[in-house]
Amino acid sequence: MDPSLSSSAFSDWPEELKKSLEAIGRRLSVSRHTLLIEENSRSNEVYVVLSGEFRATNFAINGKEVIFRTIEAGEIFGEYAALDGSVRSSTVIASRNSETLVIGGRDFLEALLADRASSLWMMRRLARQLRSLTERIFELGAMKVSARVLCEILRLAESGQAVEQGILVTPAPTQSEIAARIGTSRETVSRELGRLTRSAQVEVKRGDLIIRDLAVIYERLDQELDA
Repeated sequence: MDPSLSSSAFSDWPEELKKSLEAIGRRLSVSRHTLLIEENSRSNEVYVVLSGEFRATNFAINGKEVIFRTIEAGEIFGEYAALDGSVRSSTVIASRNSETLVIGGRDFLEALLADRASSLWMMRRLARQLRSLTERIFELGAMKVSARVLCEILRLAESGQAVEQGILVTPAPTQSEIAARIGTSRETVSRELGRLTRSAQVEVKRGDLIIRDLAVIYERLDQELDA
């Protein structure tokens, strides 16, 4: 069955907005590593993720990648340019083979303005994104790398699934991707994950991550913050 806005990933979306976007959007299948949006470009299309995963990222002059957020089914990207008419704020690349719904910026804005519940939903969504980014900025400025790795593991656990061994994150981001999310090097992430693995708090296996005990991770984070 083709993914659609009727799936459980869109359960919090206003019904009127889903109907409008389904009527005006066009489906687009993209392969892994496909670039859909480039930083500072003037496009204004909005993308609704039906399946798969994307990452919003920017690249420094030296080529270092900084990942701002991971975008999964039930989420959107490209809405900033549609809302304020400015250039793209980041580059968006497919992390996996994905399916999207593409809506013109003006059409998306009109769909929001036509329904009060949709407008309120978008404002709340943007507020959550701002809170999340504020949290990440605080981590970068106030926490050691070891604590930031633990924070990222806890974020990954939110989208994981409960299994007998703990919480399974599949597929797990690579060490390079984790490093780009928390502002450090792959080698540093590898070292920190190695410590957690040796203490049996996490297990990395064939591209998956198993978090064995969240309570222990929280306790270790508290210890890091108190140190």
